[in-house]
Amino acid sequence: MINLGVIWSLCSAYAPSAFEQLAAIIKAGPVEDAGRAGLQIKKIGSTALIEMRGPMLKSAGWALGWGVAGSVETEQAMIAAANDPDVESILWVIDSAGGSVDGLDSLYNTVAQVNQEKPVTVQVDGMMASAALYVASAANSIYANKRDLVGSIGARMMLYDFSEMFKNEGIKAIPIDTGEHKSAGAMGTPISKEQIAEFQKIVDGYFADFKDAVITGRKMDKGSFDALADGRIFFANEEPIQSGLIDGIRSTRSAFADMLKRGDNDQARRRARARMKLLEIS
Repeated sequence: MINLGVIWSLCSAYAPSAFEQLAAIIKAGPVEDAGRAGLQIKKIGSTALIEMRGPMLKSAGWALGWGVAGSVETEQAMIAAANDPDVESILWVIDSAGGSVDGLDSLYNTVAQVNQEKPVTVQVDGMMASAALYVASAANSIYANKRDLVGSIGARMMLYDFSEMFKNEGIKAIPIDTGEHKSAGAMGTPISKEQIAEFQKIVDGYFADFKDAVITGRKMDKGSFDALADGRIFFANEEPIQSGLIDGIRSTRSAFADMLKRGDNDQARRRARARMKLLEIS
């Protein structure tokens, strides 16, 4: 009869590193599976660490982890943490100037839902601006280093009218389409006031979503939001604290230290329980 208690003791004593790797595979869960799939997530004790760094795209694809953040991939990491029975809390580290509006609403709603089950704490590590602030507002709490940059609330769309340059070069752009707005913004075509007004509606619509997300998630009053919603960016220890964009000042090192401390305690308890179970089997 195989004595599992003896095997446990021998493996732990003579090959602790290899055994811990094997144990990690055996105990694989949603977070471990997500990490092996390339998502920026790992488990330390009972805390899931999720990182979102770089400009935000709807899906980062192969560029994930190479300086680009993906809303879809971050959402998948959040879902993995929510579904992992060993995870009790989530530390979400953000260093992003924002990016594409695509996928923001879905990520925001997922974070808000996960936060109802397991507290999501954001730790800013450099910058949390624009789209990054939008989605982070759904978390339970937000902390930042004192000289981190927070803000850039707003939405924008850039148009370039090259029609005069084309005219000077003797080039005429001739759009062939089905309506006056179909080729709006096309290279070399003049941009009319009516077209600009239509684009402004789109920008205003995105900004309305942004406003609703921050006011709802951060429980801010409209006056405080409006005072900051002009595109400015602030040091974390200035206006953001007073207005309620973040909850306080804390260094990233302190956030990691607290997580590791909790992780060591959780790991020790799990090892003790595992040993007891093996002794019972043997």
